[in-house]
Amino acid sequence: MRSDNQSRAKGLVNDLQNLLAKSYVIGSIELENGSISRTWIRKEIGCGQNWPNQNAQAKKIIKDFESKLHLEVKKSPRKSSPGVKDEEMKLIMARVDRLEQKNAQLLDDNFKYKKALNEYVWIDSDEEESQQAKLPW
Repeated sequence: MRSDNQSRAKGLVNDLQNLLAKSYVIGSIELENGSISRTWIRKEIGCGQNWPNQNAQAKKIIKDFESKLHLEVKKSPRKSSPGVKDEEMKLIMARVDRLEQKNAQLLDDNFKYKKALNEYVWIDSDEEESQQAKLPW
């Protein structure tokens, strides 16, 4: 029985190695919180629930591939954020800020007018009637 479990474990290690190697080349390794998804591994090779986390060889293989992935991410050129450097962009951003302030003010005014109209019974509290354009005016 023990030899069967050992041979099965070797088979799982080989399956894991092949799965990660193929997926690394294709770029289809599933990540979860920055590390290789253990659920994905279990689903693909059909191992037990705790096997990827408890088998020493499996942990080593997974860690090696994770380090390869992290090195690849670090080596990939990142574009620096452009920021707001030129004058035209600064003007656009200032205009956006003014428009957002005006929008907030208009929303506040709209709320006040709706409240006043509700007090004067110009608008029924039933929203369906107001949506169906059954307003008194």
